[in-house]
Order: sequence, then C-alpha cells, then structure tokens
Amino acid sequence: MTLVGCARTIDGAYAPQIVPAEIVTVVPAPPKDDAPPAPIARKPVTVEPVVPDESMFPAAWRQPPPPTASFADEVTIARALRTQLQSMSRASRSSRLNGDAGTDTASLAWLSKLLELRERADRAYASAWVAQDATPEGKVEVLSEATTLAQELRATLESAGYQEIPAAWKAEPMLHATFEDIAHGPVRRLGEETRALAFFCVASADRDHVRGRAADSCRRAAGPTRVSPEKAGGEDKGCACLKGDPLCTTSDWCK
Repeated sequence: MTLVGCARTIDGAYAPQIVPAEIVTVVPAPPKDDAPPAPIARKPVTVEPVVPDESMFPAAWRQPPPPTASFADEVTIARALRTQLQSMSRASRSSRLNGDAGTDTASLAWLSKLLELRERADRAYASAWVAQDATPEGKVEVLSEATTLAQELRATLESAGYQEIPAAWKAEPMLHATFEDIAHGPVRRLGEETRALAFFCVASADRDHVRGRAADSCRRAAGPTRVSPEKAGGEDKGCACLKGDPLCTTSDWCK
C-alpha cells in the first residue's frame, strides 16, 4: 500500500510525492475466560464386599462344640496350639519354604501336622466364642486371632508351594486334610476361611460397638464390609443373627 505526500523541489515549490507505507493489522486476542475448566466426569467405582456363605466358614465354626470350659481356658488352649504351629513353620522355613513343594514322607508329615494343629486351634477358638462367660470384646478377639491364624498358615503353605495337594498324597491315609484341600488345595480354602472369619468379626464388632486392635485387624483382613442391624418398629431391635453368621440360617440374618 502507498500514501501520497509532498516534497519541496529545488525552486522552493512543493510537488506531490508517492511514499510507500506498510500497514500492520493487529488482530485482538480472544477475551480471556477466567472461569476454571470443567472437571472431568469420572464414573464412581463401587466396591461390593464379598459376603461369605456358610460353606466358606471353617467346620469348627459351623458346628462348634457345646461350651464345657471357660472362655479363658479355651483361649489358653487355642493360643498354645497356635504357638506350636508357628514354631513348626519357622523351624522348617529354611528347608521347605522355597516355593518347591516336597513330596517326601517328612514333607507329608509336616503339612499334615500343620493342618491338624490349625483345626484343633480353630475348635478351641470356636469353643471360646460360645463360652457362657465370653464378652463381646472377647468374642471379637478370638475371631481376630482365628482370622490371623488362617492368614498365617495360608502364607506359609503358599510359600512352600502347596497351593495344591501333591497327587501322590491325595489317597494317603496319614494326610490330615479336608475334602476342599484335596479338590482345590489348602491355600484356596484358607483364603476363603480368612475372609469369612474376618467378615463375621467385623459384623460382630459393629453390632456390639467394639473398637480396638482386634477389630481393626479384622477390618484390614475383610476389606470394605459393613452390616447394620435392621430397624423394626422404629427402634433398633437388632437381629436374630448377623449376616454371614455360620450358626444361623440364612432366613435369620440381618437384611
């Protein structure tokens, strides 16, 4: 583009002169939006707890023996058996817990003895739970210890490579094992029983308003679970049984 201007000549007169010129076009910036960006919509993730059914509970808890001793006596028996089981696990750790399950007679005896000790300890814990002098805090404590015992034994057998019973042992008379152990392996069974006991422990703690180390341990083992007593007639009447209680039928559970 050009512009027309004037320039003075030699004789003092003025004459028109064409002067080139450049025009710069400035484009205004779009108005600044001070509003924050819209948040990204995220789909909520709902974690649904696995509610154990009766078959997932250890046999000792499905049909506990009638109480014949005090709570303290039964707990003492259970803890002695648990200590014996832990000692056997530690003593064999260096030679067995290498992920390569042995199939010799000594390994068979070791595995069978661990499963037997756990079953006997579980019966003692269940007997303590139904003892007439058991308090709500005591019941949560024995459930917590039974849960931890199942966890510990599961970890021991998994580290030793006994996810499944060796085929050569399945018909062995000296093997102390359940039908589930033979069919699916003791590691899977102990995992299911851990979750079932932990769930029942959390439900018991919630119902009786028990707080503390034992209840917290159960919550960590169970994950996000909660069972609230049903409301009846405008009042909290409680329930015949907590949901998942192996001692009650499904129709008696809290809804």
